[in-house]
Amino acid sequence: MPKRSAPTTYNEPTVMWRLRHPAGQSARAAVIPIGDTATALWLIDDLAQDAKGFDEWTSAVTWVEEVRADLIAMGWRDSDTRLKHSG
Repeated sequence: MPKRSAPTTYNEPTVMWRLRHPAGQSARAAVIPIGDTATALWLIDDLAQDAKGFDEWTSAVTWVEEVRADLIAMGWRDSDTRLKHSG
C-alpha cells in the first residue's frame, strides 16, 4: 500500500525583520502561527516590547510591518544579516 503524505503545514515562529539602531541596539519582530490565528511580537535587545494576538496571520504581518515603519522613522535601519558576496 502506498504511503500517504501528510498535509504540509508550517507552524513555526518566523522572524519578519531585524533592525539596528545607530546606538547599537537591535530589534526584531516575529509572527507565530497558531492554526488560522497568529501572535506577533517585537523585541529590542531580546526584551519584548509588545505582543498581540490576531484572528489571521496576514493581520499579524501587517502589524509588524507598521511597527517596522515607525522604528525606521525614529532612526532604526535594516540590519543586513545576509552574507556579502564579492562579485
